[in-house]
Amino acid sequence: MTAVPCTPTFVQPPGLRRRPTWRRSDPYIRDLNAEWDRLNAGLELLPSVEATLDLLRRSGPAPLRTVDNLDDVLVAVSWHPDSALLFLLRCSQSGDYIAARAIIQAMLPKLIRIADSVRRGRGFDSVLAEAVAAMRELIFSYPIPRRPHSVAGNLALDTLKAVRVVLGNDVPCELVERLTGPTAAAAPSSRLGGAPGSGSDELADVLRTARDAQILAPADAALLWRVACSGETSTAIANSLGLSSEALRKRCSRLKARLRANAAELAA
Repeated sequence: MTAVPCTPTFVQPPGLRRRPTWRRSDPYIRDLNAEWDRLNAGLELLPSVEATLDLLRRSGPAPLRTVDNLDDVLVAVSWHPDSALLFLLRCSQSGDYIAARAIIQAMLPKLIRIADSVRRGRGFDSVLAEAVAAMRELIFSYPIPRRPHSVAGNLALDTLKAVRVVLGNDVPCELVERLTGPTAAAAPSSRLGGAPGSGSDELADVLRTARDAQILAPADAALLWRVACSGETSTAIANSLGLSSEALRKRCSRLKARLRANAAELAA
């Protein structure tokens, strides 16, 4: 009996088919979400939406081949950001408006954080609009062959830099302290030893940049991530490293001081 080869299929992990949760009452966010809801419900640009979904199902990477609607695209991006975002970027750079709009919606939580971190007394809506405009430009110029990894983090960092240029912001050193302080816990990142497939956040972006610029050694970047986001107690981390809790605290303090001293380079 001849075995019939089977084509591998992607099964969406249970519990992930849900509506996006980044919903705030700010008018610009409300407008973005309302537009997305209309697109997702087929009330606006229906032929374009159907054409994009059909392309994703026919030619996209495995996470995008099972999408039924645009919210499913967001789920795929959250679970497999690099492969999903790279394909959406290719579509966008070929003129697909819906693919570009999906990237904006998927990146909305990061765009909100960017606007909150740099606005410094300016109106939130206007700063968020600048961030969205900057990311739209970056979507169409993103160097796909040269930067195929950490795509969400790259887009966010490039957007942050662009918005700071537009607003004339200096790099706030307190941002580094906030990101590496005790309240910085967030989803782990595979780039720093966390769970595979989870999205990167601001702390991962800062530590990745510090590591790539040789401001921090890889082990030191991983340690700061572990202390801030692993959920382990400082005592447990110190014991695993053969350190006292006081020695661990001093080591982390020195590493954070190094980040603060190089804040301008981290955002350059």
